Order: sequence, then C-alpha cells, then structure tokens
Amino acid sequence: MKSLIEAKDKEMISKYGKLKGWDVCNRLGLQSFGDVYILRDYIDINNSKIRDIFGDEPLLCRTDAPIGQGYKMIRGRDVKLDDINNYLKEVKKCTEDGVILMSKHPSTMLTGHYTPRYKTNGAIMVVFEKEDRILIDYVGPGFDVGDITRGKTVHTAIQIPWDSIYEKPTHNYKDAQMVWKGLFQINDDQYKVSRNNRINELVSNLKEQEVQEIEESIPKETPHLDYGLFKKLYNECIDKIIYGDFQMPRKPFGIMLNIYEDKFCVFEVWNIERSISKDIELDR
Repeated sequence: MKSLIEAKDKEMISKYGKLKGWDVCNRLGLQSFGDVYILRDYIDINNSKIRDIFGDEPLLCRTDAPIGQGYKMIRGRDVKLDDINNYLKEVKKCTEDGVILMSKHPSTMLTGHYTPRYKTNGAIMVVFEKEDRILIDYVGPGFDVGDITRGKTVHTAIQIPWDSIYEKPTHNYKDAQMVWKGLFQINDDQYKVSRNNRINELVSNLKEQEVQEIEESIPKETPHLDYGLFKKLYNECIDKIIYGDFQMPRKPFGIMLNIYEDKFCVFEVWNIERSISKDIELDR
C-alpha cells in the first residue's frame, strides 16, 4: 500500500511540519494518539487490510504539507473511511504535496467511545517564549484547538512570566488573577458571538450535520479555565517540557491539545516556523 504508509518514515518526518511535531510530542512522553498513517494518494477503501486497520468509526484526519507550505492547507476533520478519498481530493487542490495524517480517533482510544468535535471538553494551546513568558490559551466545551490556532477565539488566556515558570501551579494561577496583564477572560456578550461563530463553522466549513445536537452540546454559559484544569495542564504537559530532555528553541514554540472527558490529547509540539522554515529538534 504505497499510497498509505505508517508514520515511521524518517525522511517523511523530517519534511512534514505536523508530522515532525507529532514525532517530537511522542519523544517527550506527552499523551497523544496512537498509530498514524500517511495518506499520499487515493486508496481502495474496500481493501480488507485497510478496513481492518481503520474500522468504521470516524477517523482523526489532519492535513499536512512539506515544511514551508503548511499555510496552504485546509482544516483537519473527523472523516469516515468511505469519505477519505473525497477529502484527499480537497487536500490535493491546496498543493500536490499535501497529505492526510490518519489515525483512529483519540477520543475513542482515550475514553472508549467516539466524541465529535462539538462535544469535546475544550482545548488548550501553550506557547513558550523563552526568557519571556508562557502563554496559555483556552477555549471551552464544544470548541477545539483549531479555534485557537486559526485565530477564531480564545475564552481564557493566562500569562506566566518566565522567571515564575518553576513556581507551583497554585502560585502562578493566583498571580494571574491578581495582575491584570496576566489574565484575559472573555465576557458574556463576546462569548455569545464566539458560540454562534463556532456553530456556523461546524456546519458550514467542517461539514457537521447534526445542527440541533451541536446547538444543545455547546454551553451557553461563558467558560473559564479553572484551577483544577490549570494544575492538570502543568503536571501532565508543561512540566514535561520545562524539566524534560529538550533543547528549547529561541523562537516561540508550543503544544496544542484537545480535552476528551478528563483526558488530554496533545496533537503536536508546534514551532512558529513550521510553515516557513526548519522545525525544532530534541536535545540529543
């Protein structure tokens, strides 16, 4: 199956931005998803081997391109195997070098059942700006990390000065509440707009069809990043980076994750130059 290969090819990993970020994520021991396959060309969806690998549940499909072309790509989607070739056709319109990174859905792996993107428990992006700050952006239930990375919305933002990153989570959380520059919280009117935009995005661009279920699933109450979630983020993610065997790049980099029930799934270690230049490396 030359059109579909496991994401273990070192040459592919070195050339594709999201793929490389996923590989770094795994080497740092961050909770991610399972086996990833790279779809480069159209496949026979009735092939029994392919059916055995992926099954009938919606798959996590992320679009990727060679480093320097990432800005061209469309958003990832949850796609069933029967629809994968049509989705690849959209990807190839962006660039002939575009691929789909396919895996069993992380919600299924982490919780035992599939969770559509409008039923997540929110998402977080953490950006590390070395010697300056850590910036944590959060969106609430029914939103995913693509809303943050594509500049759609942020519901809570917490800023931690670099000289405080080794403090206990309780210190940094309380400090952000006290210092006005350390915290942004969306207000109720702004959240109403954000919620309406999210519903339109899901239906219009992400091809979700359960309109009534979407409206019922996304809370009307304005979400907040509470201390319990903040502490979990520190313990399971931030500490692994600041204390790990990792050479932090000088330029900003970050991690992006969705929350399924009470489980984190980190999609990749992201670098600001992913779309324009070489990516980050682990300290060997």
